[in-house]
Amino acid sequence: MTKLEAPIILISGGSASSASVQAAATMISASGGVPMIIANHLGRMKGKDQDGLYAEATRLMKLADGVLVMGNNGDIDPQEYGQQRSPKTNSELSNKDGTINEEGVSRRNLETLLMKVALGAGMPLFGICGGMQRVNIICGGTLHQHIPDQMSDVAHSEHAQQELGIPPFVPVQPVNIKSDTLLGKIAGTMTTVYTPARTQEGDYHIDVNSMHHQAVDKLGEGLRAAAYSEDTLKDGNKLIEAIEIDPNGPLGTGPMGIPRFGVFTQWHPEFSDNPLGAKLTQQFLHEALQFNKTTGREHTLEQVRAENNFSSLPQLKLPQEEALIRVGSFSEKILRDRAERDPSFGLAI
Repeated sequence: MTKLEAPIILISGGSASSASVQAAATMISASGGVPMIIANHLGRMKGKDQDGLYAEATRLMKLADGVLVMGNNGDIDPQEYGQQRSPKTNSELSNKDGTINEEGVSRRNLETLLMKVALGAGMPLFGICGGMQRVNIICGGTLHQHIPDQMSDVAHSEHAQQELGIPPFVPVQPVNIKSDTLLGKIAGTMTTVYTPARTQEGDYHIDVNSMHHQAVDKLGEGLRAAAYSEDTLKDGNKLIEAIEIDPNGPLGTGPMGIPRFGVFTQWHPEFSDNPLGAKLTQQFLHEALQFNKTTGREHTLEQVRAENNFSSLPQLKLPQEEALIRVGSFSEKILRDRAERDPSFGLAI
């Protein structure tokens, strides 16, 4: 057995071979962590009752020091937050023909329990896109089912750049990060050429990628907003782009008296050239390593390999190469075009 000293990060995603999961695993590895991909949720859940589901979730959590939950091609079913389904909502629980999506149901069930166990144990949590939305629902919050329906003045196309054929590494959405949050403190440590400029309100301004049509509406208990887009909704509020565990709320301290780490972004740092993603990942791994030391956990390479191998079943597909390629000249062109339209944006991403 090969004992591992680095923190093990459980990455839950739709497919072990998807571009986002592969990019997230690379992001974790590049920062010194060991990714343990949890996919093939149906294979893990098949034939298990509620007790079996809980046993599987706790088994996996004992192998990890932190949890990263990725996005999803489907939307969280609005029945989970007390709303009727909009015609524009594509539930993760149903196929297009109306039949039950067994993989989607299995992922929802296991992933929800994994996040609840992590919250209960005080384990560091990081969520991206659908991962941010899921933790908000778990904590009793709600979602905007279709953002364009909530906009006060303009179409919300920039929040779904994939529909415009814009690659995921290209920043299209300006966001303001509140300086008095954990995410703001992390952003404040950036000293590269991408250092975010201060806005008049004293927050940090950066540009991020944006690939979603839903977003957090009502915040769940124990969570707080950490970043907003510059878009104004019909109710006069700004659209929430990042949330985090409120250190002064009911989730602020773990069972061992340790402040919890929980940061969740609507954008995809695994695809972005923005160094904020690397800074956030490094802080996440630092917290995971501290959790490992506090709990006295020991992991082996063989355990991680076993889970990664199982997640590749029943079929392993290599990620589409073009989904991972970053074309710097294209990014620069978009940023320069924006700077010409509005000099206040500059070239910061």
